[in-house]
Amino acid sequence: MDVRWADSIHHPDLSPFIRLRKANVIEMYGHGFFVGETFKIVSKMFRKGVQVKSVLTTPQWWEKLAPIVEASGQSPLVYCTEEKEMRSIVGFNLHQGLMAVGERPKDVELHELDDLVLMAEGVSNPENIGSLARLAPALGHHSMVVNESSADPFLRRCVRVSMGNVFDLKIRNLEVPELVTLKDLGYTIYGSIVEGGEDPRKISFSPRSVLLIGNEVNGLSEETQKACDTLLTIPTTGENPALNASHSAAILMNEVFQETRRSLGH
Repeated sequence: MDVRWADSIHHPDLSPFIRLRKANVIEMYGHGFFVGETFKIVSKMFRKGVQVKSVLTTPQWWEKLAPIVEASGQSPLVYCTEEKEMRSIVGFNLHQGLMAVGERPKDVELHELDDLVLMAEGVSNPENIGSLARLAPALGHHSMVVNESSADPFLRRCVRVSMGNVFDLKIRNLEVPELVTLKDLGYTIYGSIVEGGEDPRKISFSPRSVLLIGNEVNGLSEETQKACDTLLTIPTTGENPALNASHSAAILMNEVFQETRRSLGH
C-alpha cells in the first residue's frame, strides 16, 4: 500500500483536501467524487465498497484504519501528517484526523428503487438532507430520491450528518415531471404540506409509496402537489404548525413503515 508522508500544505497531491473546496476535488479527480470525514464514515466507505482514491490522516488514525483498508482489497494513496499540519491543510479543527476522497456511487435505475421511497424536492440545507439520509433506513425507507434543487446527499456535510447511512441507501436524482414514471411502476405519491392535507394517521398507505418532502421555506411546489396522489398534513398544536423537514419526514416515514408492517402481519 502506498503510504506517503505529507509534511507541507503545498504537497501537490493534497489539493482535494486544501480548504475542502469542491473545485479542488473536481480539478484533480473530475466530477463524481466526494470527501468523507471521521473514522466511522471513512471506514464505512471501505466496508460498503465505495472506491476510495486517497486518504489524509494522522499516524494514530491510520493505525486503526489500515486493517480495514487491507481487508477491503483497495489500494488508495494514503497521506500521513501530524494533526497540526492537517488542521492547516483543511482549514479548521478536526474532531478526528481522518478524511478520504471517494467515488460517488452511481445513481440507481428507477426500477431498482425499493417499495418505500423518500423523495426531497428543493431541500437545500445539507444538514437536512443528511438528517433525512440518517433517518430513512431506520424507518424502512432504503431508497432516496432528490431533485436538482436539493442538496446532493454526497456533499461532505450531508455524509457527515447522515453518519454514513447514505451508503446504505439507493440514491436517484429525479425531477417532478418524471413522477409519472414512478406511478407507471406502481408507486403512490404522497406529498407533505403544512396545512390542508389529509391526516396521515387515517391513511391506508400503499405498499409501494413515494413520500415527498418539500423545501424548508416554501414547501412543495404547486406542480409537485398536483402530481401527488394524496397530500398529507401532520396535526400539530401551537401558533407555528411548521415542522423541520427532517422532523416531518420522520413522522410520516414512521406512519408509512408501520402501515406496511401491519399489512404484512408484523
